[in-house]
Amino acid sequence: MRFLPQIRTSFFNGHYDNLENKIGGEKNGSIMMDLTSQVIPIISNVSNKIMSAEVYEAIKKVLKDEGSPGIRLTSEFKEIDMNVGRITGFVYGHKEHGSKWVQQNIMLAYGLYKQGLVTQGNEIMQEVYEIANNTEKAQIFPGIPSYFNHQNKGAYAYLTGSSSWFLMTLITEIYGVKGEMGMLKLEPKLSSNYFDKNNQSVISTIFSTYKIKVVYQNLNKLSYDDYRITALIVNDVDVDIDF
Repeated sequence: MRFLPQIRTSFFNGHYDNLENKIGGEKNGSIMMDLTSQVIPIISNVSNKIMSAEVYEAIKKVLKDEGSPGIRLTSEFKEIDMNVGRITGFVYGHKEHGSKWVQQNIMLAYGLYKQGLVTQGNEIMQEVYEIANNTEKAQIFPGIPSYFNHQNKGAYAYLTGSSSWFLMTLITEIYGVKGEMGMLKLEPKLSSNYFDKNNQSVISTIFSTYKIKVVYQNLNKLSYDDYRITALIVNDVDVDIDF
């Protein structure tokens, strides 16, 4: 992890070319960064919460287009360099060369949620929703494709990696429906925008072969940092439990 004064923050380098030259960092007066090299340390807890928050700020400065949702996969390679690979041959904004690669966006959100950086994770998930549902620009049916190009047009609509990570993040981190030692564990990280006009947020899913419906009630529509679970009702029966 290296601090770069140009962007006043730090991020990870994770790639080297065939000549063993570091790819990430300052290069010819610009900043080279790739999203994957930031996601993996965060999602595997190599990066702690403080570092991850700092890395996310660097990502927004380098890999986001101002006023446009979604995070690009990499900075622009100005020249074709086969010691780096075929990525340098694509027009910037297409495929691996700087498209908004949705799976990596959602994996980043998952890692941030996992470390308790809920505001940051929610920001990414909301942008994925926004870009995917702007059908006029995406030119695909509403859904989560492999990537969006520099014009926010979706490509490869039926690649399942993006959708799988979206569902896992939504169920296990945002709604917090997960298992621990074979038991059901509820650990919601719902932002206030997930609650409806009745101040409820509902998810139906399957846990250990059982169909379950989980309803979270947030009477004052508090944000994640302000609420906590104070009561539990199972099948209309109050459960006496210490929280």
